[in-house]
Amino acid sequence: NYAFWSGGAIYNRNGCTPTFDCCAVVGNRATYYGGAVFNEVSGGVYINTTICHNKAGYTTLHDWFANPVYINDTLSGNCVNTNFYGGAVRNDFATHIFVNTIIYGNESLSAAQHGGQVAVGDVNFTPIMTYCLLEGGENGVVLNGGNPLPVIFPHLDVVDANPNLHPLDDNGGPTPTMAIDATSPARNKGCIIYKDLNGALFFPH
Repeated sequence: NYAFWSGGAIYNRNGCTPTFDCCAVVGNRATYYGGAVFNEVSGGVYINTTICHNKAGYTTLHDWFANPVYINDTLSGNCVNTNFYGGAVRNDFATHIFVNTIIYGNESLSAAQHGGQVAVGDVNFTPIMTYCLLEGGENGVVLNGGNPLPVIFPHLDVVDANPNLHPLDDNGGPTPTMAIDATSPARNKGCIIYKDLNGALFFPH
């Protein structure tokens, strides 16, 4: 899918709060914002969802006055062609909640300079991360302008490591996923909230 302006695959606005469960958002493009998803004054819940190989001029997932929740998701291989917007996610006046989520291998000019996977427009809206694997760890979140945030607060068990993701493939669930191998630091970690696409539970750290 392609959007000239924003929301290559999905554009939510004006109070729309959809839930995406067991989905794959793959290979979409936008010229400007939200190569995969643009949320405008709208939230959204993404569960067991793989968001990968999306491209945009500025942002892959862009949330403006929106408070989305990501649970058991994988954000990898996305690319934006600008600075300080975060290779995976950008929030403006929004608070993201990430649980049991891998954010790794997304590219932007800021990611190349600072390891920035998530960009925050205002220090008062830092993301909440629980049992996540984030490339760059605390330096994986950058402020507007490309400077790393010194602390992600509040957060619990945010790991900076290579998750050893396999390419997108049919791994037995209803949609393609990026499997982790037996040596992945993400294996058997996290908190039990949902089952994965194959019905396997996540185990407490």
